[in-house]
Amino acid sequence: MYVNGKKIEEGYLGSDVVTESFILNDFEVPEGYYFMMGDNRERSSDCRTLGCIPKNKMEGRVVRKSMAFRSFWKN
Repeated sequence: MYVNGKKIEEGYLGSDVVTESFILNDFEVPEGYYFMMGDNRERSSDCRTLGCIPKNKMEGRVVRKSMAFRSFWKN
């Protein structure tokens, strides 16, 4: 994954997770839109399939935030 042309280091991903895609190359998110990716990156039907989400179509509130603790147990 790249943000503003810089590759994001994702050390929390397992070595078997494929992060490169030939679907979106040099893709820009339009002003006022969001690019949402599913957490099952290889099999998610997310913005890579459905397109970007306009800000005015998003609604909801955060009810819980959580974090994967897998990284705490790595050697």
